[in-house]
Amino acid sequence: SSGINAEYGGGNPQNESCWPAIARGAAALILVANSDIPDTESQFLEMLYLRFAAQHSLKESQCAVFLNQIDANSEKVGKVPAMLTKVPHEMISMENGSNVHAAFCRVVSAALNAQSEEWRKGENQILSVQ
Repeated sequence: SSGINAEYGGGNPQNESCWPAIARGAAALILVANSDIPDTESQFLEMLYLRFAAQHSLKESQCAVFLNQIDANSEKVGKVPAMLTKVPHEMISMENGSNVHAAFCRVVSAALNAQSEEWRKGENQILSVQ
C-alpha cells in the first residue's frame, strides 16, 4: 500500500523558517496563484520555485502552477512568470472545483513517475556496482 503525504507550505514569508522541513523529501511542488498575478506575486512565485524545486532537484514535470480564475466568465488567461513557463501550468477554478481534482491528479502522477524512475536508476546503479 502506498500513500501520498501532502504538506501545505503556505506562501507566507512568516513561515519561511519551516520551508526547509516542508521541502525535505518532496516529490512534487504545486504553486497556486490568482490568474491576475501582479508583478510582486510573480516574483514571489519565482522565489518559491527556486527555494522548493530548484534547491531540491525537482524536475519541471514534478511541478505545476495552478492559476485560479476568480471570475469564471472572464476571458482573461493567466500568465505565468517567465521563469516558470516550462513548468506545467493550468487554469483552475477553486470556486466550482471542476478541474482542480484532475489537475492535481496529473501533477501527482507525474511526480510519482519521476520518483519511480529515480528509484529504478538508483537500484540499477547498485546492481551494476556489485
